Amino acid sequence: LALACRIAAEQGAHIVKTYYCENFERVVEGCPVPVIIAGGKKLPNEIDALKLTYEAIEHGATGVDMGRNIWQSNFAVAMIKSIRSIVHNNLDVKQAYQVFSEEKERQIEEEKEKKEKDQEVTEDIEYSLLHPTDNILFDVARAIYSGLSIERINKLSSIDPWFLIKLKNIIEMENKLKDSAAKIDADKIRIAKQLGFSDKQIAHYLNLDEIQLR
Repeated sequence: LALACRIAAEQGAHIVKTYYCENFERVVEGCPVPVIIAGGKKLPNEIDALKLTYEAIEHGATGVDMGRNIWQSNFAVAMIKSIRSIVHNNLDVKQAYQVFSEEKERQIEEEKEKKEKDQEVTEDIEYSLLHPTDNILFDVARAIYSGLSIERINKLSSIDPWFLIKLKNIIEMENKLKDSAAKIDADKIRIAKQLGFSDKQIAHYLNLDEIQLR
């Protein structure tokens, strides 16, 4: 492995990525350019990934290039921060795991708060559908934006599904136009006009001048 890394450097590589192994310091000593380690397969837990990182850095690695041990974690941001704390802040495994634990708790708390807030919003929307006012169409649109199913909206509001589907089509087209900013798609624009969008509205969503659109 040490020889392979040196050959890579002598062939012009400015940085070499390889796997961590026993006597890793010999790999680093024999390579004239920075060496980083690959994260490799998914390890059983976060501690193992932190130990791998710490040992690699301790034995001369410049950094790590991890994929699965971060993105397959339920707390990817916490893993990124804890790995970074070892590579850039010289923390040991115990300290880095503390970073992970604190970020994990923060994320859990944020998700809990978001879930509670989403539940409050859903309850408010459902109440509006059950007790309609002059703003019922806006409340239906809000329900569709929030992700309520057509069946649920129909059950709460007693509005015919046919009308709800038509309104959902308009909202979906609005989202498609927003996602197509500065791109002129003739077919999409034609369908948008058929759904009732004006040139001014379409131009606004596409970030274009109305004259350009015409």
